Amino acid sequence: MSKLSKKISKRLKLLITNHFPHTFFDYLESRFNPYPPTLSTSAQSGYSIVIITGGEDLPMLRSVLESIDQELSGQRAEIILIAPPNFQLDYSLQIPIRIIAYRDLPFLMPLITRKKNLGVRLAIYDKVVVMHDYLIFQAGWHDAWQRYGDQFDLAVNCIKDQDDSRFRDWLVLDYPGVGAGFLPYHAEATAYQYISGTYFVVKRDFYLANPLDDYRRWGEAEDIEWSKRIRAKTTFKFNDQAVVRCAKFKGPMLVWADNNLALEKIFNSK
Repeated sequence: MSKLSKKISKRLKLLITNHFPHTFFDYLESRFNPYPPTLSTSAQSGYSIVIITGGEDLPMLRSVLESIDQELSGQRAEIILIAPPNFQLDYSLQIPIRIIAYRDLPFLMPLITRKKNLGVRLAIYDKVVVMHDYLIFQAGWHDAWQRYGDQFDLAVNCIKDQDDSRFRDWLVLDYPGVGAGFLPYHAEATAYQYISGTYFVVKRDFYLANPLDDYRRWGEAEDIEWSKRIRAKTTFKFNDQAVVRCAKFKGPMLVWADNNLALEKIFNSK
């Protein structure tokens, strides 16, 4: 499929998703992709990396997987890849990887929340990274998290675009008098913050007690709804030593430029 065809298909799916009730189709998709039985065992210490992929850019996905493998080989870790049916890899990794087939409905945007919820339910380790398939772990990621420790429910680390600018890492959504923007790394304002669905690190049991809304599709602000729901239950944490980097250029959030300056002024003066 050409880039133009992909754009047209995406726009049509968004149109259908946003303008037509899809309760029946949500139910149908959930029947196609049942959850595993409720977990009865305690999470083990380690890292489960849950990646959502459409399997469209295989070279990029390989770079992502190999970066994770390089950081976590020899550690207690696993990769859970939520992918289309019949998806396979033609190479191996040192850490265990499970490919979980997920059947999308072809005329709607992906039910992204159910994919993430499914991945976390399958995780065997206590620290779960939930991410999209275009983020490459930078050297030292594991050591940075080991130094940081595990005294958190939900955390984020630096996310860099290809030009080294920040990309949706440590954010506020509705800071009084400002709105949305990048929070300085040294600051914390959980009551107004937003955890992007792009990437986050979460304790498995905290997530299972506070999952994403099961029936929000891509483009339906699932991460905003989730952030507003959970920010009263915990304090968001930030690890400024660990870094992941976009494998493709995502571009700056220019609309936040004035807000970012305002936030820097507010928190650098405290």
